[in-house]
Amino acid sequence: MIVLHFNWISLGALTETVTLAGLTFILLLTAPDWYAKASARLGLGLLVSVAVLASVFDLPFSLSAGAGSFDTVILLLLGIGVMRVYLQEQNVAVLIERALRHQWIASKPRAPFIIYGGLTFFLSLAVVPLVGTLTRKTSLDYHKHVRTAMRAVGATMFLLPTTVGAAAVSVMFPDLSLGQAVLLGAPLALATIMLTRPARPSVETPRGPALETHSRPRVGLPLGIFLCVFVVSQWLLGQTTVTSVALALVIAGTLSLVACFGMLQAIQALQGSFRRSGAEIFLFLACGTFQAALTGLDLNLLMQMTPASFKELLASASVFSLVIIGGLPLLTIFGIHPMILFAGLFPLLHPFTEVAPAIEYLTWIAMFVVAQLVSPVSISAVSAASSIDESTWNVSFVSHGRFAVVFVLFCVIYFPLITAHA
Repeated sequence: MIVLHFNWISLGALTETVTLAGLTFILLLTAPDWYAKASARLGLGLLVSVAVLASVFDLPFSLSAGAGSFDTVILLLLGIGVMRVYLQEQNVAVLIERALRHQWIASKPRAPFIIYGGLTFFLSLAVVPLVGTLTRKTSLDYHKHVRTAMRAVGATMFLLPTTVGAAAVSVMFPDLSLGQAVLLGAPLALATIMLTRPARPSVETPRGPALETHSRPRVGLPLGIFLCVFVVSQWLLGQTTVTSVALALVIAGTLSLVACFGMLQAIQALQGSFRRSGAEIFLFLACGTFQAALTGLDLNLLMQMTPASFKELLASASVFSLVIIGGLPLLTIFGIHPMILFAGLFPLLHPFTEVAPAIEYLTWIAMFVVAQLVSPVSISAVSAASSIDESTWNVSFVSHGRFAVVFVLFCVIYFPLITAHA
């Protein structure tokens, strides 16, 4: 097979400048829709902090470099938004409700986990509020279904970077083999399923009337396009996994909208995706600028100044996983966004790591999984709480605290084992 290595997303300073110009235009155009969101405020505060630190410690402050750091993650955000519009227009909730009503599925306690995980590959974190809104209209235990959906989202992060947290980590490991990541990540995804207590089988009658649709939802069309684009991008063009996923979502969602509803609907979907994602785009721009500033640090000097005992500790797979997966999510409980922690700490901790790239990659993925479950300010918790009219604390730490402790312990055992056999 001929592989064409066409890295269109990283063409140097010119591409970064063009990317920044495009993002600036989009952010200014959609400012009324996102400027008051919490993610935007976090991004603004981070940008100001980076500017101050850069001036004090003589570090680079480059918005264009920041735009280039997570450009594929931003593309993924937009792709998720477009795909979400298509599936909403196709009334995918009908399919979910039919599945939950089906007697065979209702008798399988772990079936909802698999269904919600499958939807995550196309809807990302949007699965959580969709499940909450839908199951709340039924006699099902919607608290347990939302909990299951949140953990199902986490399980998929170990397999493909279709959520922004996993995508941000994937960007840092462009040479990582997808097959190796899936092979080593599958036990973690399986552990997430097995550690989730399934809801009791239920075939109860819904409270309200069944959802109706005048046409059969067309979900095969975007699935086929997604797979074709992903295969071509990943194995023919030689793109990274996150770039391939982002391209596949954007193209599949757009072409499906054009085919079913026309060009105008597709353009409106793109505009809506920009408006909904503006705050997160701004946050990623700030995190990229933060990370770019840290590249000005003298890492060799940092290594020399670091005590040997500290280096030895971080060189241990068990200690490294405990610090990243067990320690950092505790900070997110108090309101620190996991993306900010990752942008600031990855460049500082990466030089001290002696584990294989695939293991380090999965360690940071696990950090995002635990953080989005236990932090009351995570996007997952906020959307879950609003969909079932519950407090963010109850749907995050209260609901997932014990699971997080057991899962961290599993990781602390699992990573040294695969390190020893690597």
